[in-house]
Amino acid sequence: MLLGTEKYGRYAWHWGANRESSETLQKLWEWAKEVLTKGKLSKLLLGTDKYRRNAWNWAADRFSSGTLQKLLDLAKGILTKEELS
Repeated sequence: MLLGTEKYGRYAWHWGANRESSETLQKLWEWAKEVLTKGKLSKLLLGTDKYRRNAWNWAADRFSSGTLQKLLDLAKGILTKEELS
């Protein structure tokens, strides 16, 4: 379910970023950390929709520095420096 997508290839994760919902992102992250491997967590963090947009793009498009910070905080310890750059 956590990596399930809708017709445009978006995860619930994308929608949490799009709606600027730190609470939704936090809850999804807590569930994901319980059941996903580090590789799948990375896929969740960096996964793109059919337009090649990831949650970071969605948050930036909304000019949501709070959501971007939340994404960064959650990504620490999962993504490498190369993936974060």
